[in-house]
Amino acid sequence: MPPRAPTAGSRCPTERRLFYNRLVQSWWLVGVGLVASLGCSSKTANPLTCGAGTRRVGNECLPLDAGPADAHVDARADAPPDAAPIGSSSTTIGLGPLQDGLQPLDTVRSPLAPVWTQSFGGNVTYPVVANEVVYVSVAMPGASSVSALDIHNGTTRWGPISVGPRALLTYDDGRLFTLTNDGRLSAYDAATGLLVWSVQLQDQTFFNAPPVAVAGRVYVAAQGSGGTVYALDGSNGNLLWTYPDEGSDGTVAVAGGVVYVGEPCSRFLALNATTGTRLWDRGGNCTGGGGATASVHGARIWARDPTEGGVIVDHGGTALGTFTADALPAFLGGTVFYRNGSTVTAVDIASATRRWSFTGDGFLTTAPLVAGAGGQIFVASRMGTVYELDAATGAQRSTYDVGTQIPYFMENMSWSLADDHLLLPLGSQLVVF
Repeated sequence: MPPRAPTAGSRCPTERRLFYNRLVQSWWLVGVGLVASLGCSSKTANPLTCGAGTRRVGNECLPLDAGPADAHVDARADAPPDAAPIGSSSTTIGLGPLQDGLQPLDTVRSPLAPVWTQSFGGNVTYPVVANEVVYVSVAMPGASSVSALDIHNGTTRWGPISVGPRALLTYDDGRLFTLTNDGRLSAYDAATGLLVWSVQLQDQTFFNAPPVAVAGRVYVAAQGSGGTVYALDGSNGNLLWTYPDEGSDGTVAVAGGVVYVGEPCSRFLALNATTGTRLWDRGGNCTGGGGATASVHGARIWARDPTEGGVIVDHGGTALGTFTADALPAFLGGTVFYRNGSTVTAVDIASATRRWSFTGDGFLTTAPLVAGAGGQIFVASRMGTVYELDAATGAQRSTYDVGTQIPYFMENMSWSLADDHLLLPLGSQLVVF
């Protein structure tokens, strides 16, 4: 059914901008009712000044030991062609191909309160945002639909259009890509919703990992008979290369011309993004399932594994340390934010010392997200509370109770942050702060 129009209110002025179960859990929530509150937020310039022990690289403050400011550093405003898109976009589960949970130029209006809420006819997966448009995939029995909405007020731009069985989304260069759980990858014109091309991926059974599109290519990780990483041309769907791997429960991270793949038992691969050639790999200590999405920040990669734990490596694969996290970490300058169990912890990257920790109501469940310009960390509780924290101190700035439980967020059911808005999928609704 088509989405319900948002509650009445004035148009906001234009602003600047798993462990995946192989049995797909499409029906993990029941619908809930929320009261929408329309409003507008404003944004002022926030020049970046880096403190002692850090240096400015584009629009981030990175520790002095973060390595050269070259292809491995996502500087956003002056990033290399295959780093995260310039501007405040959220193109896959970790906000971008780096999977780093960071929007360095964003500020979300505080105290937290919904700007608009939209209801759909099925369960909403993670939203994708580009050019002030939100793209949502809605899962329904045997099919799913995709719609495009204005991020400021929820007005429908186009859709819903049917895209086949449960679809996961990614965005790049004016195109929205959908990957269905039976392996069909399709490209749509992001402005109109018109189909551009569609191909059926071969040789694997489980297409549960979100795709990642960047620099004109689309990367897909799938499993079934072992695993396969696919790279396709985003303009026409032509298969560029495949790489046979052990099969991962996560998706890929892409940075500096390299595709990073977390595999079972702490095995970790680095592939040339253009050719698919293996650059290096780290062997694991066991056999079996596992593997999760890695995160890239500065000169380091954070590779998670549900069974063996997490390892921090440099861009040559050399181990630099270990960490523990149940979700994708997030970053701001020289600090990494982990959510492990029901605790969010801020850790100094250079010294590996804890700066602060936060437990909230004891039921924290989402990956942390960072609005860098606002110095804000966001995390949500299974019991329905969304928390805004101070990035420097961990102090609670504001909260909002959505009035119902927020489910455990598997990686393909993540929330999002872009264009100064926090976007929370909540069963058959999308709540936008």
